[in-house]
Amino acid sequence: MVARRRFQRAAACLLRHALCAYAAQGHPPHVLLQHLDHLLGLHQPGWTTSVCIVLVEPGSSRLQVANAGHLPPLLLPPGGPPRYLREHGPLLGLGVDHPPAVSHAIEPDSLLLMVTDGLIETRDSDLYERMDILSAAASAGPRDPEGLCTNLIDIFAAEPDDDIIVFTARLRRPL
Repeated sequence: MVARRRFQRAAACLLRHALCAYAAQGHPPHVLLQHLDHLLGLHQPGWTTSVCIVLVEPGSSRLQVANAGHLPPLLLPPGGPPRYLREHGPLLGLGVDHPPAVSHAIEPDSLLLMVTDGLIETRDSDLYERMDILSAAASAGPRDPEGLCTNLIDIFAAEPDDDIIVFTARLRRPL
């Protein structure tokens, strides 16, 4: 079990570094997913993983989402209801094409929340119900990114069964 866990972490590290390298080449989000899918197929045949890439378009009030089977990002506009950006493509490792990224308008000072399923998924609950609970908790939570992350971990991660990542960013227009 320990050797398998180390192997999984090594594969995740490979994908993170490759993503950084491919992104530095200026590829659009769905092409990044295609490159990662190819790399995973070469180095870890038979493995699958989920990845969601969100690109905030520079100088714009838009973002692009390319999602390979991951939980959708949650957009929390100021004063408006939260909404999941539900675009989905296939998991990485299947060797199939990924749909183009989808562009979304964003309001200044919106929060973007991205989590791994380890935060909300439990063995005896419906994932979609847990996503609704997450959305409500995030909407009622603090408006600062660090406070929101801490609040969500306090609410959901008492005894996690899986790895947890919680990422929040405030989206502002450039000056």
